[in-house]
Amino acid sequence: MVIPEQLRLLNLALVDIGAGTSDIAITSDGSVKAYGMVPTAGDEITEILMENLMVDFMTAEQIKRSINSQDKIDYQDVLGMSMTINKEQLLNLLSPSINKLAEEIAANIVTLNGGAAPKSVMCVGGGSQVPDLTNKLANKLGLAPQRVVIRERSNITNLTDVKKNVLSGPEGVTVVGIAAVAAKKLGRNFITVTVNEKSFTLFNTRQLNVINALAFIELSPRELLGQNGKDIRFTINGKSRIVYGEMSKPAEITVNDKTANLQTPISDGDIIKVVESVNGKNAVAKVADFFSEIFGDLTKLNVNEVECTLNGNRVNGEQLIKSGDVLELKLNEVQKQKKDIGTSEKTIEKAPGKDNKIQVTVNGQRIEMSGGKEYILIDIFNYFNIDLANFTGTFELKHNGEKAEYTDVLRDGDNIEIKW
Repeated sequence: MVIPEQLRLLNLALVDIGAGTSDIAITSDGSVKAYGMVPTAGDEITEILMENLMVDFMTAEQIKRSINSQDKIDYQDVLGMSMTINKEQLLNLLSPSINKLAEEIAANIVTLNGGAAPKSVMCVGGGSQVPDLTNKLANKLGLAPQRVVIRERSNITNLTDVKKNVLSGPEGVTVVGIAAVAAKKLGRNFITVTVNEKSFTLFNTRQLNVINALAFIELSPRELLGQNGKDIRFTINGKSRIVYGEMSKPAEITVNDKTANLQTPISDGDIIKVVESVNGKNAVAKVADFFSEIFGDLTKLNVNEVECTLNGNRVNGEQLIKSGDVLELKLNEVQKQKKDIGTSEKTIEKAPGKDNKIQVTVNGQRIEMSGGKEYILIDIFNYFNIDLANFTGTFELKHNGEKAEYTDVLRDGDNIEIKW
């Protein structure tokens, strides 16, 4: 009720800072779109006072509540000694804890709000009165100080006949707000939905969708996408090479057995099913996987006829390759001699009269392709480097000025353009 419905079109955050937790709600487009909680609140400030001033919990609470109203505070420690501390000393003592509380609340607000700060933050609860908390919170969110404010009971508009001296500050907002919401919702129904065979009850607000229900099973939107398997990036005979990891399989969402998404509206009795995403498998490659790529179609090639060097060390064809590895493959001297004089059947098949090499131009760069009988457009990525790690968007390929497919056959002198 601190944020009336007519204000919920604005992107606002409400933070209820209690004793043990700080609860957060985000409004936008006319409704409360996200809830969150930080397991840090006013008690952490009290505990700092207990530890440093050697006082019990209630005395620490009284000292904390007096900071805003008194310049000097008298108290008695657990040893029975009378002590005095001034406001400036207290603020210096509590500053790191207040800063930490503001930092955790601000980070949670930004996460719930899709990575950005809201337009304004309203703080309620007894813990919101901690000195300088609102200023630090504004600083962490990059907001002007006047955009982070403390709201009191008087800001709840639909209250009547309430004594002014009874919980009139922000500490009275939570309990009064609960009562006000209950009164307003009186006679309205909740809705019950089933998510993966478990029933949950939600407030019947103006519009609920799948993402509201998924909050109950603690499944974040990021988990719905899954992660692609890791690629292997290495060098083979001086040329960059990438073996791609497996693509992830996104989660499948249905509402009443019909395909749905996070924004699909839900209503009472709906049955929501979520098949979680499946992460892609990491790429796996071993040295022998690249024999034919380097030597062509060698009939019955024996692994002993190939010299394999990985990062300067001799290895066999079963050795696994990791990202960053440097691989060198060549025929041993006996095999090279047989290949050169043509006496062995283990020769590279080539078209008559051709040396199996072509030259093409990629984005203005002349590259030579060799080692294969025939080349298709996707083969250029074995010769032409693109930083796929930082790539976003969609490739546009042209082959001799025309829109191209990855399977287009390449000829000597062809021109390829890559844009994204």
